[in-house]
Amino acid sequence: MSNLGSNVRFMRKQLGMTLAQLAARSGLDISNLSKLERGVGGFSREGIDKLCTALGVSEGTLFSDNTAQSVIDMQVRRIPILDPVQAAAWVRASSAHLPQQGQPCIATNLSAGRNSFAMRIADEAMGPLFAIGDMVLADPDVAPLPGDVVVASAGKQPAIVRQYKVKEISATGHPVVDLVPLNPLHPTIKSASHPIRVVGTMMEHRRFRKDRG
Repeated sequence: MSNLGSNVRFMRKQLGMTLAQLAARSGLDISNLSKLERGVGGFSREGIDKLCTALGVSEGTLFSDNTAQSVIDMQVRRIPILDPVQAAAWVRASSAHLPQQGQPCIATNLSAGRNSFAMRIADEAMGPLFAIGDMVLADPDVAPLPGDVVVASAGKQPAIVRQYKVKEISATGHPVVDLVPLNPLHPTIKSASHPIRVVGTMMEHRRFRKDRG
């Protein structure tokens, strides 16, 4: 448990969270969290899942055999978590993209641009590969290629996650694109009918264990 405790402590501090804040975000008891970080306590499977979600890391990272210094060497950074409305309004090269105090964030060692963000999937259009509650990390500074998964907005609607498909290049040199769902029960959104703005190209997809209770 010693590696687990030191890794949890480092990830918590990297995110700028106090023990009380981690307890509030995870729903776990603060005294038990303190014992865990000191290597004298542990958690059930449900507790570990809650820790993974609260810290935005995989179970493998929590139980890594690496020392805390090895975790530091991963150069973990914080990526802001946006809701679909916030993501639709995301603008590149904004100083506001620096994570603010109290803003939900996810930790990653992903090599991505400074404007990167994370967003949870809110519909079933990309099922079965992407489920509601899954999280995608997207980089606005990476131009999408045909077939890439992107976070995009159509008109003034909240951002969605879809596959990027180029239909043709217009006479003005601009791509005519479709936002294609993987679930055939959902419609394709066409730029010929709706103004489409790609907010970011997906760089990472994270799935979280669902509560079966």
